[in-house]
Amino acid sequence: MNTYGKDGKHLIRSWAMYDWANSVFSLTIATAIFPIYYETVTADGQDNTVMFMGRSYVNTALYSYALSLSFLIVALISPVLSSIADYRRNKLTFLRFFCITGSVSCAALFFFDGSDPLTGLAIFMSATISFTSSLVFYNAYLPDISS
Repeated sequence: MNTYGKDGKHLIRSWAMYDWANSVFSLTIATAIFPIYYETVTADGQDNTVMFMGRSYVNTALYSYALSLSFLIVALISPVLSSIADYRRNKLTFLRFFCITGSVSCAALFFFDGSDPLTGLAIFMSATISFTSSLVFYNAYLPDISS
């Protein structure tokens, strides 16, 4: 019985479980819970501003800038990561690295209480970059798991 090779049950099940698990990040951290939590804990009275580099920003705008910057970074590194995924034989190593980095970043968000919004945004950016970078290697497994 083929369990690890192409069309192997173990490999397909592993890929499906990663697919299920990474959906949690996009739902809770990127979309539904963390943006609302960030806006709530960084609200400063009536104006909802956050100080960053000597300027005052609306807290939700600063969150959007951080998200945009993380996607810009991903757009710049994705071609390199895609090349690695296509031509090197260590996809699992990179997938594991980005998965662990993203998991640790998400766990570190537990300590974010709004007192230092920039640290919270840096952790959020690390989680977002790790999540989207892991998707490069996750998608690179498709030709390996199915004929």
